[in-house]
Amino acid sequence: YGGKVSSVLDIKLRDGNDKMVIGGIDLGMAGIGAHAEGPLWKGSTFMASGSKSFLDLFANYAKTTAIPKYWGVQAKLVQSAGIHKLWGNFLYGDNSIKIEDAHKEAGTDGDNIDAGGQVYAGGINAESRWTSRFFTQLTLSSTGNTFDRYEYTRDPQRGTIDSFFVNKSSEEEQTVKLHATMVFDKSKLLAGGQFKRCDFDIDMWENLGGVNGQEFDLFIDAHKIAYKYGAYLSGIIFPVPKLRLIPGIRLDGFSYNNSNNVAPRLGLVYAL
Repeated sequence: YGGKVSSVLDIKLRDGNDKMVIGGIDLGMAGIGAHAEGPLWKGSTFMASGSKSFLDLFANYAKTTAIPKYWGVQAKLVQSAGIHKLWGNFLYGDNSIKIEDAHKEAGTDGDNIDAGGQVYAGGINAESRWTSRFFTQLTLSSTGNTFDRYEYTRDPQRGTIDSFFVNKSSEEEQTVKLHATMVFDKSKLLAGGQFKRCDFDIDMWENLGGVNGQEFDLFIDAHKIAYKYGAYLSGIIFPVPKLRLIPGIRLDGFSYNNSNNVAPRLGLVYAL
């Protein structure tokens, strides 16, 4: 649970340069980007970057079905103070695309599709090394994204627009997570838990067509808040040289479907 028993990936974003401020600009066929990093004050570093596409500019000179547009930013700030280390990460992105002749190219009901959305992720981590054998990490994070899609046909002669599909849904999550590690001479004990709030906002409409002159449509407007929670206890034991024993137990639940699960685990690793 939490990548402590069965995960094989541990991805971390490096800290900014603590010696000098450096940066650069990247220019390519698809877009432009810039980045900078360096020290701020004693024990603090920053790292930030951003990028933006300009593929849409080619639409003025070349015939194409659709050109995506996107831009995004990322930043990380780190502060160290004695036994504590505090860092925050933030990412945001925005994308959109307009598809003309969608009925011909993709077989949709409408001739035009406007689609896109925004996505963000941010979090604050507090790591504390209380002793040489015991340390904890507290994480507060939030993620979210929107789904924007509009499918329609425009009649320039009549000046009207026939709509076929609209999606204005969004999802958000807020999480608090605590992890603790205790190191012994020939073993290690890991424990922790998390609590997550899930916010689903579904807003969709679709034109189902008509029968005998009567039009039908489907409309979904639902807002649901659910909670995920979990806790784990795991260990790493070295009973003999080259052999590593990894027992663990995990408890998790989801209020949306009232499910609760208990999962014991056991792993063995032998170094050749």
